[in-house]
Amino acid sequence: MLGLFSKKAMILGAPAAGQLLDITQVNDPFFASKNLGDGVAVIPQSQTVCAPCDGRLVMVFETRHAFGIRSGEVEVLVHIGIDTVQMQGQGFTALKKVNDRVRRGEPIIRFDRERLSAYDLTVMMFVTQPQALRWQKHLENSRVEAGDRVMTGERL
Repeated sequence: MLGLFSKKAMILGAPAAGQLLDITQVNDPFFASKNLGDGVAVIPQSQTVCAPCDGRLVMVFETRHAFGIRSGEVEVLVHIGIDTVQMQGQGFTALKKVNDRVRRGEPIIRFDRERLSAYDLTVMMFVTQPQALRWQKHLENSRVEAGDRVMTGERL
């Protein structure tokens, strides 16, 4: 299954390098209340957002501020920033396209920090369809690199 499952576990990596947070700590009540699913967030130190897992890129928003990956039965959504959709794609560059196969840690979107300086650029990752996996977060490291293990899903 795309090399994601080690025995019974699926590993999700950090979508960016930076400071790791639980999704409940982001500065937006909609995202923090897990309306899109449970997950983690990263206050990015770079301008590159990466695939959190191996899989297929199933969606890149027209505004390039978010993308979705499917890996087996699991769907993961990565959202860049709060209210960045208002930029209508300005300041975002897609490095991959829909249906591309991607690997954990592979760059998907690059953003222009200077052009987006008016926005909170926290990168959020949600497991939108957890299916038959029980998820555990690995928040012990506050500083992560893109691709570092931040969540593990185990088969029930």
